[in-house]
Amino acid sequence: MLKWFRSMGHTFQAIFSIGFAVLWGSMAWYFHGMGEFGPGMPTVIGTGALAVMAGLTGLINLLRAGFTATAPAAHARDSGGWDENQPSDFDTDAIIARHLANRKASTAAAPSTDPLTEGRQAPRAPAFGRKVAP
Repeated sequence: MLKWFRSMGHTFQAIFSIGFAVLWGSMAWYFHGMGEFGPGMPTVIGTGALAVMAGLTGLINLLRAGFTATAPAAHARDSGGWDENQPSDFDTDAIIARHLANRKASTAAAPSTDPLTEGRQAPRAPAFGRKVAP
């Protein structure tokens, strides 16, 4: 589902970019057609370059949308990978027991109090509104 949203985002970006490419391309054509009354050749070249860059950006986004929309090929169950019917050496109960034993050993080895915070009191809860004397 997330790949679909990602590809839709690339598609919307591509449509947006291609729209700007059409806009700037038509502006460059319009400026070029004005002749000597136009803004000048640097403006025509600049808007044409913007149109080309926006068009390339749109094409790249369309390609990205196309490649992210395709799902990876599903692996066959008998392709030599994982076999659910074959017994395994992986024992989850042993792993959990080892984790709990290591956790108990690490908490027993750690000091129970921190010498820097022994004399401090726990911070009071923030009080909102009018203060009442204790």
